[in-house]
Amino acid sequence: MAFPNVITVFRILATPIVCALIAYESRNLALILFILACISDFFDGYVARTYKLDSKLGKHLDSFADKFLINSVLISLIQTRTISGINVIPVYFILTRNLSVYFLRYYLNVSQNKNLDSNEFGKLNTCTQMLSISILILQDSNFGDFLLWISSLSTISSLFYYSLIAKQELTKNHHFK
Repeated sequence: MAFPNVITVFRILATPIVCALIAYESRNLALILFILACISDFFDGYVARTYKLDSKLGKHLDSFADKFLINSVLISLIQTRTISGINVIPVYFILTRNLSVYFLRYYLNVSQNKNLDSNEFGKLNTCTQMLSISILILQDSNFGDFLLWISSLSTISSLFYYSLIAKQELTKNHHFK
């Protein structure tokens, strides 16, 4: 297994630990591990591109790890009532978008042998999600909830953007119109 994939697996393995730390009210440790997992998201891609170690498996694992981390931690924050009431709505947008883009990317990359790689818009979206989650882990509800709503707007925009790219990829060979 290439080194970038090892870094990605760290993010996958760190996810349930972050969620457990949130559940057991060890918020500072949860935040530290969450931030390390977020940094690993940047680092695995950087190492893969710099040393030309990128692969289909690596791209798939990276996408899965991002969505697994973000979705799981958001659900943990709902379970602990850190996110509650009307502020659960943006979480539904984020969960729906993350799962939709993940499966859309998987379908195109694996089943159709098309490329739907991450782009700067998607990376910015992930960063806004990670920032809002970091603030919410610290239980700063006012600012964290505000960032969560901003993140959900970015999320919805990103879903439409990926959908348009996917449609373009599929119509190149007239499979879908």
